[in-house]
Amino acid sequence: MSELDRMRNPNEGAGAVAVLLYITVGLFLWGLHLTIVYAAHTAICALAAAPAAATVTIAAVTVLLALPLAAILFNQRRFARLLGIGETVTEPRIYDAISFFVNLLSLVGILWSGLAVAMLSSCILAR
Repeated sequence: MSELDRMRNPNEGAGAVAVLLYITVGLFLWGLHLTIVYAAHTAICALAAAPAAATVTIAAVTVLLALPLAAILFNQRRFARLLGIGETVTEPRIYDAISFFVNLLSLVGILWSGLAVAMLSSCILAR
């Protein structure tokens, strides 16, 4: 493939959906974390369950979603290849940098909201 062909088809070999998923996987996991944590916490407290159940649930969800995101951060190129994003994509280093910073921000967001387990009591009355 010539340089001109690469300029005409910059994302040949990787679909736009794969590149978008590669860049935003951390945001999806962060949003999933917030959705599960708030829904589970509300449901557990509304059912008058023990506050320890809410604490354990939030901690478990935080760990279960932070670990895959950390694995993606440490193996970014492998995750890109898994999605079909190879070296044929124009400027893969830019995509890698964007994905790294978005995923790092998402990991910090997941850990920050999960940190509430250690700082706040669950199911406090009169909220």
